[in-house]
Amino acid sequence: MLLWGRLVLGSRLWEVVRPGLMTNHDVSRPLLTVYDGDRPWVILGELRSGALVAAPLNDARGNPKWWTPLVEADQLAFPGSKRSQVELAHLWSLPATLPKFGSVQAGGRQTIEQGIQRYL
Repeated sequence: MLLWGRLVLGSRLWEVVRPGLMTNHDVSRPLLTVYDGDRPWVILGELRSGALVAAPLNDARGNPKWWTPLVEADQLAFPGSKRSQVELAHLWSLPATLPKFGSVQAGGRQTIEQGIQRYL
């Protein structure tokens, strides 16, 4: 509940970051998880410590669930963006030192906020 209480707060809200590989390098691939590989993550909040609260973006061609709001490619401002699911069930805290890679545009923000409200 601590992470949920920090959603939709912070100075870097709606930025997209790429934290890099979230698993050990020596794990055999492919992993059937949203943590495999280097993927974009959307900042959805900030902890009191300044750490970022983020959710990974996942390919929308899969099996969308009610807790994975779909954001259209034109609402994701970063190179190579495509229609994506925001994996709200997979929130992580990330270092505040991660550089900005892109952002979520207004329509996408609204979609994600509505998804957060449904998920709470």
